[in-house]
Amino acid sequence: MNSKKTILSTGVIVIALFNLLVFLLPIDRNNNFWVVYVSSMTSIILACVVFLCTLTKKSMEAKFNNLALDWVVWGYFIVQSIASVIELACNTDYRTSLLINVVILGITAILLVLVSTGKKEIERVDNKVNEKVFFIKELQVEIDTMIEKTNSNNLKKMLQDLSEVIRYSDPMTNSNLADIENKIEINVKQLNEAMDNGSDDEEQLKTKITEIQSQISERNRKAKLYKGKPEVGETSENTVNNKTVSIAGVTIIVLIIIGITLYVTTIQPNTEYNQAMRLLQNKQYFEAQQAFKKMAGYKDSEDMSKEAIYLYASELKNNGQYIDAVEQFRTIEEYKDSKDLIQESIYTYANELFEVGQYEEAIEQFNEIQSYKDSEDKIDEVIYEYATELLDNKEYSKAAEQFLKLDNYKDSKDKVIEIYNLFGENDVVYFGKYNEEPIEWQILETREDEVLLITKEPIDEMAYNTEYESAEWTNSAIRNWINGEFYNSFDSSEKSRIVKNSELNDNVFLLSKEGVESYDELKNASQSWWIRTQGEDSTKAMYVTENGSINEDGDIVTRLHGVRPCLWLSLD
Repeated sequence: MNSKKTILSTGVIVIALFNLLVFLLPIDRNNNFWVVYVSSMTSIILACVVFLCTLTKKSMEAKFNNLALDWVVWGYFIVQSIASVIELACNTDYRTSLLINVVILGITAILLVLVSTGKKEIERVDNKVNEKVFFIKELQVEIDTMIEKTNSNNLKKMLQDLSEVIRYSDPMTNSNLADIENKIEINVKQLNEAMDNGSDDEEQLKTKITEIQSQISERNRKAKLYKGKPEVGETSENTVNNKTVSIAGVTIIVLIIIGITLYVTTIQPNTEYNQAMRLLQNKQYFEAQQAFKKMAGYKDSEDMSKEAIYLYASELKNNGQYIDAVEQFRTIEEYKDSKDLIQESIYTYANELFEVGQYEEAIEQFNEIQSYKDSEDKIDEVIYEYATELLDNKEYSKAAEQFLKLDNYKDSKDKVIEIYNLFGENDVVYFGKYNEEPIEWQILETREDEVLLITKEPIDEMAYNTEYESAEWTNSAIRNWINGEFYNSFDSSEKSRIVKNSELNDNVFLLSKEGVESYDELKNASQSWWIRTQGEDSTKAMYVTENGSINEDGDIVTRLHGVRPCLWLSLD
């Protein structure tokens, strides 16, 4: 009892550990997972049950007869485990996994039926053999009993000789030997009774022993003669029954496998296919696509999965949801005319953006399909309209940047000249921001592809140097500030248009005394402002007064004056 409990407890622990491991692993618990899980659990439980039955058999013979069942079940467990690992690793379709696992289980069931039938046949033969050898065994016992009862040495010697003859006789009986064996039994019984009655006719007893010995010899000769021949009245009923059971069992299992195979490969997929078609007809495109995707490999399911996406994307396009439509079409780019519809959707969307004034977004969309229809011309048209809007809004720097992209398109070059010349003399150019406010610039000089800008007013007030030290420009705090903090207030696009001053090696700089004197365009400012030329001694720097004159004596570098940065701006 304790042994059974131990084995049963071990099986429960094994199953519990298996479930713990399976449900702790980060595995997608889809249909395929559950098919594999149920199949694996079946193999484990079956193996544990058969193993338990084998170990609880009392006799070694019974355990030995159960070995074939053990081999089949453990073979099933190993094959199913390997199949389960492969199915999970390859993420096979659950129908394929189900079919494979059912076939494995079916083959195992067939082997179990055959092994079980063979086991029963062995047991039947063993029982029959035991029955057939009973006659000789019983006869041997009776003669040995008589030997012990007699006191006559001569009689004992004859009985011992008879015992030896019986000992070496064919132990297997046969229905054809029934007559002679009945005669032997009668004579042995008569001999035994005579000895029990104390008969003193030794000659008569010797004659009976001799007769029995002769009959046994005759019986042995006939046993050899009938060896392997059908017995009288014997039928192979049990054998036929066992074969019938085996054939019936195997047939039923095969039919079950065929039925499941047909269901998994034909009936169920066909039902699911029809359900997916109904979803498609009801315009439940996402559900239909998922349903067809699960049936990959069945009929035209793969194409129908794409068709569901195609119809869904087409509906999105017709409803004006162009971005969503493009996203869907791109998942089936090679299906039907999806590539053309992608371009058409983007083109339509870009035109709509253009019409509502979302120029930058429109340009981005047209750039994706430059070779489609007149997209290249549309890009120029959108940029021109965008630049014109910027110009109307006095965002001159950005407007110029856009016009410069157009080269010879319409009057783009004239627009650039208008921005950097006319507006430079009569108004301001806006470029960059400082303290979140657009910076107003005055044009001092225009070259072929560059303009020199100075802020219209001082943008800040600060000391030339933070310490009382030399006013040399190269080491000044004000130079570090305008080429550091101030310069970094421009974005990357704006920085790309700032041309470094080759003489000073600065991106941004202050005018020198000579520079201020050479530009008549400089007007009075709201406050005095620093220039980069030293004053009457090394600790002073010159500055321009509010009325526009230069104070050549300069002021101490730690004093506060306004700052009017200058820079060269590229027109390309």
